[in-house]
Amino acid sequence: MMNQIVRCPTMSEVFSLAEGDAGLRKKVVDAASYLTDGETYSVRVRLADLRLALHREDWTRVSDELRSMQLDDEAVLMTLDNPAEVHDEDREASVDVAGERRHIVYFAPPGGR
Repeated sequence: MMNQIVRCPTMSEVFSLAEGDAGLRKKVVDAASYLTDGETYSVRVRLADLRLALHREDWTRVSDELRSMQLDDEAVLMTLDNPAEVHDEDREASVDVAGERRHIVYFAPPGGR
């Protein structure tokens, strides 16, 4: 029996597969899954990292989708409380929710929180 080398796909390969008919919501969840090594649910995802992973998408549309996911109980957008943790890329990727800038997102498992 030969040992096979298994190669993990690159992020661009993962997203090129999803670009067909996949909706934006699926792309967002897929990107979060990639960033968290498959531990998508109940794991903090920095919006700056998500923005980088979804660089081909319009961030305004992604922000709108994240707000919609929060309304649908599929995600929770939160603020980084420690100012030392907030960098320029976090501020640039932040999503406005009721006048407050949110820097991270937690995704809820299917069926809500």
